Amino acid sequence: MFAGQRVPELTEALDLIARYGSVGVFVELKGLWRPDDARRVTDAVQVAGLGSRAVFQSFRRRTVAALRDAAPDLPRALLVELWTPDVVRACRHLGVAACNPAKRLLRERLSRVRELHDAGLEVYPWTLDDPVVWTAVMAAGVEGVITNQPDRLRGWLDGRSLPPSAVGGRDSA
Repeated sequence: MFAGQRVPELTEALDLIARYGSVGVFVELKGLWRPDDARRVTDAVQVAGLGSRAVFQSFRRRTVAALRDAAPDLPRALLVELWTPDVVRACRHLGVAACNPAKRLLRERLSRVRELHDAGLEVYPWTLDDPVVWTAVMAAGVEGVITNQPDRLRGWLDGRSLPPSAVGGRDSA
């Protein structure tokens, strides 16, 4: 299906995103990064005019620290795959705006959303592709979700804002 297609460079992707005023972006840095290398990415986002619409995230705490050192004013998030007793403390130390846990961690204990909110953190769990799960985490108060199905999520969100009679396409009696 995608044979012959090339992966866009970061600046090309950022230019496309910048054309849509309401679109934000999570920029995930994989692996270990140093501040000088992270700065190249944060600078590219700033040059594209997306600094206020971007969140930089990583699973690696040292990479999140590098992002903090490279661009302290830009929002960061820690992606969490394993819940450890020091997650909230690590988020505070790193100065992140959000803690983004794996779907499995919220399925085990949805009250983690409240725990993170109580620590002043936003929550964007990943990777949620099921309306049943969207319903549960939205009810728990997450700010948003990371999904592989943005079109389905958009439709689901739009459907939730309609009166019940409009969702089924029938007039109410």
